[in-house]
Amino acid sequence: MARSLPLLAISGLALLAACQTPPPTGDLTGEASVRLDPETQRARWRTPGNVPASSGVPSDGIYSVRFVGTVGDAGFQCGTSYGGIGVTGSTILPTDFRFYVSEVALIDESGRQVLMNLGQDGRWQYQNVALLDFEDGAGPCAGGTIEMRQTVTGSVPPGRYRGLAFTLGVPSQLNIGSPALAASPLNNPDLAWPAPGGFRFLKVDMATTGQPLGGYRMPVAGGLPPALVPYPGQVVYPATPYPTYPVAPAYAPPLAYGFPVHIGGADCGAYGPGPYSPPGCGFPTRVRVTFPDFDTSSNVVIADLRELLASSNVDYNTPGTPAGCQSTAGDPDCAGLASRLGLAGPGAYAPPQSFFRVGIAP
Repeated sequence: MARSLPLLAISGLALLAACQTPPPTGDLTGEASVRLDPETQRARWRTPGNVPASSGVPSDGIYSVRFVGTVGDAGFQCGTSYGGIGVTGSTILPTDFRFYVSEVALIDESGRQVLMNLGQDGRWQYQNVALLDFEDGAGPCAGGTIEMRQTVTGSVPPGRYRGLAFTLGVPSQLNIGSPALAASPLNNPDLAWPAPGGFRFLKVDMATTGQPLGGYRMPVAGGLPPALVPYPGQVVYPATPYPTYPVAPAYAPPLAYGFPVHIGGADCGAYGPGPYSPPGCGFPTRVRVTFPDFDTSSNVVIADLRELLASSNVDYNTPGTPAGCQSTAGDPDCAGLASRLGLAGPGAYAPPQSFFRVGIAP
């Protein structure tokens, strides 16, 4: 009996050490490089109101769902270039990364989706819509905002929940009107389409190897070249007077817009398919994402730009179509993106989405 006590003690220490071993990193390889804002960092599972149902601890019904923007295994960061993107292995320099989610629900043990009652914070969440923002307004993301948002917070009835579901996009009843009259976060003109209206559910802008940002406009005869819009790294030379050509017509080719990915738009079914329908019309834009196994205490939703662009040629834009993919029906440049988002036209097969996946929180 005396000899067994040390063994029990050693076994107990081993068991204690095993319990203290950090959990595996799962599919979020390189998680140390993932940038999380302070609010997200504080949203640990032991904070009040974020107790996982699986723990058996009574919950007050408040949950925070965390989202992380990545490019493959690397955390998304403004000013960072990422190589090996798309079918051409392009290098991209992202300048924006934002999207709306709605109808966020937790899945209980019976498989029922219980909609979260989102906190109405007057900034990031309104009714059943939330905005996620991964850009910080710095460097090439100067067109964005300093504030970032990587969580969705809301309440559900007390219970035991094991999964998560949400929709990428804005519900039809809110996808109307002018952003000037809408409540935040639906009042951002950067995420609104021009007439006939509607919102960009997902907005990703980038310069690529073959599609840079900025560009050059030919001058009007006898005038000075208009101001250049430089892209990062472009050398801008001082304006130089040009000679007058009496018979030369004014010519102003469009600026280079990089390869924007703007998914979403007005629900304008009156417009038929084709490259000349208004941007955002005639293209399926909403997808329901479901994760049967998701624990708000230890999991995050990863939104991976590398995976989103994996089937696209971001170095080429089909002539006669909007730059990149702007949700225009019939635009070949949207086909690869649609397959990664699980989108398809009426009656067509929609493959499973692969833009979002479950990761383990750092």
